Amino acid sequence: MRSLYLFLIFSQSLFAEEFTAMKCQEIETKDPPFYVSDEWRQGDKIWENLRDIKDSDKVTNYIPRGSIVYSPPELYEGSNEPDTRVPIKVLNVPSKEWEDNILNSKNRGKTSLRNMATGTKNLNRAKQGTEGWIDKRSLRSAGNYVFFLQDDAPIFKGPNNRDFNKKPFRLATNAAGDFKVNRCCNASAAIATDQCFDHYLYEMLDMNLTVVDTVYMDMPRCNMSNFLTPIGKDVVEPLVRIVDELRNENPNLTMNQLERLPANQYWRNSSTPSIVREKMVKMVIDQETGQGPHGSFHYKDDDKVQSDSYMTTYSQCAFVKVLKKFKEDCKDEGCQVQFGDSYHHDAWGVHKGHDSGECVDVRPFRQSDDIDFGLDYTNKGRYSQTKTETFINLLKKSGARTIIFNDRKIGGLSRDSGGVHDDHIHVCFGEDQSKVQDTCRNGL
Repeated sequence: MRSLYLFLIFSQSLFAEEFTAMKCQEIETKDPPFYVSDEWRQGDKIWENLRDIKDSDKVTNYIPRGSIVYSPPELYEGSNEPDTRVPIKVLNVPSKEWEDNILNSKNRGKTSLRNMATGTKNLNRAKQGTEGWIDKRSLRSAGNYVFFLQDDAPIFKGPNNRDFNKKPFRLATNAAGDFKVNRCCNASAAIATDQCFDHYLYEMLDMNLTVVDTVYMDMPRCNMSNFLTPIGKDVVEPLVRIVDELRNENPNLTMNQLERLPANQYWRNSSTPSIVREKMVKMVIDQETGQGPHGSFHYKDDDKVQSDSYMTTYSQCAFVKVLKKFKEDCKDEGCQVQFGDSYHHDAWGVHKGHDSGECVDVRPFRQSDDIDFGLDYTNKGRYSQTKTETFINLLKKSGARTIIFNDRKIGGLSRDSGGVHDDHIHVCFGEDQSKVQDTCRNGL
């Protein structure tokens, strides 16, 4: 049975001894309570170097991107390190299973997904409690993220007995982005040195990302920090919509079960990287049966870990909403949506036009079967133009920026002259398409 932790305002139940003879005041600060690790000049790697805490010339560990870390003041004592390095203590790291899945993806040369996880053979993987030096340019403020608790977390309760588990929360900020803090300092004459404790204000959210309550917590000092999953604010809305939608089929689905890939960043000489490939998330697919959302089917997967099913966030969210609507409208045999590759780098030579992560291939629909066997629109005995056109109309309604299919009896499509798109619909949604984003939020 999981433990139960009850948080009271100011976390006094956890740190009661610290509040004896304390004076507290509400302040605002630009300093976050902790950080999320990323990378600096590691490009597409999903990890960063973590140098030995006693000898920063030695790289002894690697730390996965998306780890929760903080920098205790005591680690700075006696330090003469370069200004670009900061000492950190690891509070939490992402799932090792995701890292292994990337390593087990199909080898396609230098641009393979598996190369994102290579290069750590002689290094130890950082874990909770690991200390070391890291380039500060690879750290991101906790204020850039919304947080979820991992599936194995104890049950945490906030104000009004609200459950933290399976619900998002974030740090509260003012209009300028400064954090709201309740700072309590020792006011006892019996203790010579000042001792202060900062409790940051957190906003508890519902699945519409609406604030439902607030609570002050000293996160790095409490057990909850060991179970945090950070989701960037730039992608949290579509990911929440995906989870919320798929919970209709799988009530136990959580944010932590979505396998996410960080962006591929290119630094040059800038302090801000350019994005080569956006953040992506893998479609939720049964690895044994190939079944995807809303009764769909993933055909001709590249490998056992379904590494060809990553999509950018709004694009996947809109696709899932299309799958839902089509399943509601088409219930006969031949209505199963059978989809193939989504993300594929052009250099892999399989086909072009899939390296944005916004696109996916879908087979034409059948008159009366859902067997895993391809067809093209010229197969009059098996091909259903009516079902295919119904599906394509939903793609159009969703705001998809590109739809390619060669059946000339279906209007409003792009086509090719070489017959490449006789046997599949190539659809690209688009992260920045307002209609795609609206489809993600509100469905069809």
